[in-house]
Amino acid sequence: WVSPSPLSSPHPHRGLVLPNGFSLSPPVSPRPPAPDVIYVGTVNPQHLPATLLFLRARKAVLVEKPLGISAREAKEMAAAAREAGVFLMEGFWTRFFPAWKRLRALVDEGALGECRVLQGALAFPLLAVERLREPSLGGGVLLDLGGYGLQMASALLGGGCPPLRLRAEGYLHPS
Repeated sequence: WVSPSPLSSPHPHRGLVLPNGFSLSPPVSPRPPAPDVIYVGTVNPQHLPATLLFLRARKAVLVEKPLGISAREAKEMAAAAREAGVFLMEGFWTRFFPAWKRLRALVDEGALGECRVLQGALAFPLLAVERLREPSLGGGVLLDLGGYGLQMASALLGGGCPPLRLRAEGYLHPS
């Protein structure tokens, strides 16, 4: 049984105050909370400090995608999880859809033939979605939403090996 406790901040740029003494605004003085697993769903630039705070408190962490805003951040979180001996996962919810599991099974069984190319498109109005266009929020559609195509390509093509080539196209927002 999972009983989630939502966390939010009306002012994400000022930090996020968390239960039981956890805080992402200085000073940080963690006292481990009762939950065994923490979900970090803050804006992208807060993923690293929030995740490290909980990993160092020996809590398993599920981080909303993207895991970090750089490879360095992702590696730092992975190292902290290994050091603490706790679970860390990037939260791609689509990986758990029944249709996705069925597609993976069909590919693994060879029922669809050899997958060589994956072409996808993700299109919907984004101008009103601040986190996708503002650099201060770790913005960028490729970083925030492009992972869906990347994780699908890595799961379906090449038997788990990284794709040989990736190409992304789009338009730059003025900011």
